Amino acid sequence: MRSRRRIWLSQTIVTAIPECVLLVSREGVVRDVNRAACVLFDVEERTELIGESIFAFISLNDRSRFETMHQGVWSCEPGVLQCQVSRLPNRQRWVEVTASCLRDGLGVVQEALYVLRDITEHKRAEWRIFGQHRVTLVLAESDSLRAAGLGLLRAIGTGLDWSVGALWEMDPKAGALRCTETWQSSSETRSDFLAASREVSFAPGVGLPGRVWTSGEVMWISDVGEDTNFPRSAMAVGTGLRAAVAFPILLDGEILGVMKFFSSSIRHSDNDTLSAMGAFGIQIGAFVRRKRAEEQEAGFGHILDDMLNEIYLFDAETLCFLHVNRGAQANLGYRVEELLQLTPLDLMPEFTGKSFATLIQFLHRGERQSLQFNTVHRRKDLSTYPIRAHLQCSSFRGRPTFVAIVLDITEQCRA
Repeated sequence: MRSRRRIWLSQTIVTAIPECVLLVSREGVVRDVNRAACVLFDVEERTELIGESIFAFISLNDRSRFETMHQGVWSCEPGVLQCQVSRLPNRQRWVEVTASCLRDGLGVVQEALYVLRDITEHKRAEWRIFGQHRVTLVLAESDSLRAAGLGLLRAIGTGLDWSVGALWEMDPKAGALRCTETWQSSSETRSDFLAASREVSFAPGVGLPGRVWTSGEVMWISDVGEDTNFPRSAMAVGTGLRAAVAFPILLDGEILGVMKFFSSSIRHSDNDTLSAMGAFGIQIGAFVRRKRAEEQEAGFGHILDDMLNEIYLFDAETLCFLHVNRGAQANLGYRVEELLQLTPLDLMPEFTGKSFATLIQFLHRGERQSLQFNTVHRRKDLSTYPIRAHLQCSSFRGRPTFVAIVLDITEQCRA
């Protein structure tokens, strides 16, 4: 009686717990499962799982580790393993497997007990964080969107669990999006599909990239085989690609390009992934803005360097020099590294901090946009020469600054 009650109680507990439970033989044959297993593996009846090989439930990438754990169970070695379920052709699921042994009354191991907990959302959250870090690192190490393309595709694809990715950049002359970079996970072999991607272009509203271009929003297709506006759906499905998602790379409302990703299984949209991809599009757009600004600054710097007058750019608050052209370096006798450690007060002996603050207070308050004054400059060798300085307000990388254009008036003073 006690034995029957114990069996009844055990069955009741196993049935009631939310985790998937499987009883497995030494050979790996599933002998029994609870109702939660039917939900996890998307079957109607327990009998659809009983009699199957437990190893067939586990992805090929994780199967050898699972087999090793299974062998250890029969030596009464408990185990824990995170792996991907392979029995779901249209869904991706990650589980944490806890393994233990069941003994009979004599202490002999009779079955392996596996408890599977669905950790798919937890894994995806980890990947999103990893992807965010990787995207930031790739952008920090790149000097252009084209150079960052492969690294971004790899970081986002790996971080958000997608199999294939492509970068589509705007071709202004053709008025179309063209594929400039592709990526696939190490486990995928879809070279023909990716090579074909580089041969096509998309107009506004055509295909997934064209629709994202038109809408300016992240778009998701759960099954490309069922989509009516997917020109290469047959080819994609033929190579094992099912779900697709794409997001715009935005710069002040302008579409610079589109990043598109594929999954090897049907995958329904989720808000976390949509939000992450939208944020990536904005982050990459900000990167492009910064690089454009740097290019403009570099061009501006070359122009200033070629001018014969002395040109100085200094911070409006700290007064530290931010840029000094070659004309100033030559006249003062300082190297640029030395000048970037100085302020205008180090070059103008006739001014004190207080008197210079009095001079520029009208610029600080916005009462004047520029002013002009005569004084002297002191070189590194301590010699001096008369100058006429033109000072005006400006900004540099979002900070208030002053631009000083200085003319050596030695000859005028001699006349």
